[in-house]
Amino acid sequence: MGLYKLCKHQGRERDRCADPWWGSYQLRGRLFRVSLARWAGHEVTSKTAANAVLDDMRRAIREGSFKAKGHAEPDLGPMTFDEFANLYITRYVQARELASADTIDYRMAPIRRYFGTKRLADIRQADVEDFITELKKPPVWPSTRRPSGSGDRPPSNRYISLLRHMLNWAVGREYLDRSPMRRGNLNLIPRRGKITAAIGGCRRRRNSGCCSTPHRTCGR
Repeated sequence: MGLYKLCKHQGRERDRCADPWWGSYQLRGRLFRVSLARWAGHEVTSKTAANAVLDDMRRAIREGSFKAKGHAEPDLGPMTFDEFANLYITRYVQARELASADTIDYRMAPIRRYFGTKRLADIRQADVEDFITELKKPPVWPSTRRPSGSGDRPPSNRYISLLRHMLNWAVGREYLDRSPMRRGNLNLIPRRGKITAAIGGCRRRRNSGCCSTPHRTCGR
């Protein structure tokens, strides 16, 4: 999704609200983000007009003639996984007011430790497979501090599902051309569990009464 707004509105509400339209485009690992009205130098109020300006922006980037013009956000250069993770938290988890907003940093910690400073565009299938291998290794506990009832392996499926969702979201925002966990309609990394378990359970609000345990998948 190269066209977006930095607001909490959704669907038609977002299309009609007064917040400015933004555009993003990635080419050869370099991410460009810009306020479309500022870049174009005129008001961009409708979604149709925003799409037209975004097309012009993409064309300028591909042709090498894109310039900030003193009004646009500067080219960010290659985005690291840590920078992308911050965007995911702000523009997806917090913007949608998901129940997992309070725990997403904890849930994401092993993923960020592993991929951290690596360029998002450089992550390949082999990197994901190596990460999964690391997750499956038994935790090393000091003999005197091993928690009572601790399992032999960490809950790796939850982290894999969260990473899958993050990378798919990156494709939707055009931060990536494709997910390293997919090739066309084929999942290169076997899917295990459901993403709702990874990002905080049912997306319905907690006060809806549909889930007694928010981290479980709602069966309704």
